[in-house]
Amino acid sequence: MTTAALGVGAFTFAPHSDPAHAKPESRGKKKVEWIAVKKVHTQPQHPRVGDNWTMYFDLHQSRNGKPGRTVGDGSAQCSAVQVTPQGAIAQCQYVLRNDRGTLALTSLMDRFGQGTHTAGAPVHGGTRAYAEAEGDAVVSMNHERIAFRVRLDD
Repeated sequence: MTTAALGVGAFTFAPHSDPAHAKPESRGKKKVEWIAVKKVHTQPQHPRVGDNWTMYFDLHQSRNGKPGRTVGDGSAQCSAVQVTPQGAIAQCQYVLRNDRGTLALTSLMDRFGQGTHTAGAPVHGGTRAYAEAEGDAVVSMNHERIAFRVRLDD
């Protein structure tokens, strides 16, 4: 397996004019912040349109933008939907699992150039404590880490 440029580090919000990168409204929402540390993945070093890969990671509480206590695990199924010499656009389906249940979300992320890549992601529901989950998230990737800032509707 390759450990090519997929991942996430400390998570930051940088204002963007693109609505897909807009900061979600926080009023009336419960916030959850996790950092995933990638354990294994099957992403090709040079993806082509249509390539698919899987990731598996440990899920940690975010402690000042760094992984804190381990709270669960998760996985992602990703597909390259566009590839250029500058990078790729990938669609990923995430399942985040902890002792309260699972949470599901999807992102479409531009991964052009080096550095942290950020995208908005709707929450699609989950199980147990998250069975009726609705809301949105911001997913940030930087190398071996993925940061999730999730806002669930009350």
